[in-house]
Amino acid sequence: MQTMLCCIVDEKTSIIWEKYNQLSWLFNERVRRNWLASEALSLGRGGIERVHEATGVSRNTIRSGIKEIKNGQVLNEERQRKTGAGRKSLKELDLTLLSDLDALIEPETRGDPENPLRWTCKSALRLKEQLNRMGPKGSRIYNLNI
Repeated sequence: MQTMLCCIVDEKTSIIWEKYNQLSWLFNERVRRNWLASEALSLGRGGIERVHEATGVSRNTIRSGIKEIKNGQVLNEERQRKTGAGRKSLKELDLTLLSDLDALIEPETRGDPENPLRWTCKSALRLKEQLNRMGPKGSRIYNLNI
């Protein structure tokens, strides 16, 4: 649950903050964005700023929700973002990642070579460090959720 980082400015801001804190655990990304936008629109001029102050949510997120509401954009029920939105996978960003990772674990792989499940003695931290040091891609830094 969100907590307020600064003092409440006025009664309307306080009410927005209370509603947000009571409902935020129910929200997925899309519903949260649209609820914030709805609150901002209902306040009229200065609504984006007031909702931002009350919730701490980015003004750009609120603006995105307003665009969705005004343009009548409806996403598929199962989606929270537009197709193609969000962070690209590491495999898409670095086409050599899988082969580089394979080269690192191949000498220390254990188990049946026919089985797609691979076992290695190297830790994820060690693999991450070795990947970051490999080849001319000195700038590639991977955070492998260790």
